[in-house]
Amino acid sequence: MLAIAALSIGLAFGGDALRLLGRYQPSAFDDDEYWRLLTAHLLHLGWGHLWPNVAALLLIGALFENVFDRLDWLVVGFSAAVAIDAGLYLLDPEVR
Repeated sequence: MLAIAALSIGLAFGGDALRLLGRYQPSAFDDDEYWRLLTAHLLHLGWGHLWPNVAALLLIGALFENVFDRLDWLVVGFSAAVAIDAGLYLLDPEVR
C-alpha cells in the first residue's frame, strides 16, 4: 500500500502532461493505448482528489495488512482495477 501511495504521489508531480498521457480515455483504446487501464488508477484529477484516496488506501492497508500477503494484495488490487475498468467501459461508456 505504501508503494502504491508513493507511486501515486510521485505521478502527481508529473502535472497535467502526465495526467493526460495516463488518464482513462476509452477512445484511446482504439489506438492500442491499453496502459491507460492501469495508469488511470494511479493518476488523479489533482491534489484534492489524490489525498483522500491515498488516506483511504493507507487506512485500508493498516486495517487489513495481516489479512493478505503481498501477492494476495496484488491479486486483489489488479482484480479491483479490472472490475472497475470493465464496469466503466461496459456500463457507463460516457465517462471520460
